[in-house]
Amino acid sequence: MKKSTSIGLGLYGVMRLGINFKAADAADVKSKVVIAQDDGVIDNQNAVVESVVQKLLDDALMNLMGVKNRNAAWSRYFDKKDIVGIKVNTLAGRRMSSHISIVKAIINGLKAIGIPEENIIIWDKADNDLTGAGFEINTTRKGVKCLSTESTVEYGDLIVYGSIASCYSNILSNCTVLVNVPVLKHHSMAGVTISLKNWLGAIHNPNKYHFNAAADPYIADINMPDILRKKRQLIVCDALLAQYNSGPGFNPNYTWNCNSLLVATDPVALDSVGAQMIEAKRKEMKLPSLKEAGIEPKYIATAADDEHQLGTNDLEKIQIARV
Repeated sequence: MKKSTSIGLGLYGVMRLGINFKAADAADVKSKVVIAQDDGVIDNQNAVVESVVQKLLDDALMNLMGVKNRNAAWSRYFDKKDIVGIKVNTLAGRRMSSHISIVKAIINGLKAIGIPEENIIIWDKADNDLTGAGFEINTTRKGVKCLSTESTVEYGDLIVYGSIASCYSNILSNCTVLVNVPVLKHHSMAGVTISLKNWLGAIHNPNKYHFNAAADPYIADINMPDILRKKRQLIVCDALLAQYNSGPGFNPNYTWNCNSLLVATDPVALDSVGAQMIEAKRKEMKLPSLKEAGIEPKYIATAADDEHQLGTNDLEKIQIARV
């Protein structure tokens, strides 16, 4: 590298809130999203139970990959020679950022199939964001690295695609596979911020792409350059604590214990499902829909259009598996 090396929305809750997904045969499904849920994942002291998180993630990945063995599931998507970049979301502080326990569970799965710690990188845009979310910076050659673009590896050359002109983190160039760990939450300008929008943390000028972000193609376009699009990506969406209004900053008045992980390889499918979960919660809490609020996340459909083809947003073509 350059400078150095609460209301639970359980499985019942998803159905109770009126989200109806077509049950499709596996042969007909182009995209799959696994919702892994356990109301015991957060204890009575509001602490995350790491053993439950690990089981949720392993079970979700086994279901996604269609195998019954934990290591076989991880091996289906990762190779022991991979350099894995775990892109967390840490802008909102400790309570509303990617939980450390989920990142630990990902690392445990990678190590179990022989990927050395030195080949695993936890990263985000800035050191202050990482430390504010509880992560410990490590830029040494020993152990799992935890670093930011701005403090350690900086950005590459300008890349232009569609509506965007940005420099992307050099971390992307160093990784062979990516794990995207967004948080399920509302965004006051983009409607929702989940997996597609998490990559704004990989560019040098995300402030340029927030005006009318819900409708404009910025977010879809950011996902298009080869440096990002051609990488294998696994998405592990943190929905242990989710937020349905007043985001992206943490506002405890609008959060709920969703007690879930959403796992997929299709970011458009996952964001489509996540957006519906937020919409359902808003309806339950008698808030206007995102469309009524003027922030319908149209960029999700843009990401699925003929130009972008980043995934599937048609809920009838998305298989939802509940674990």
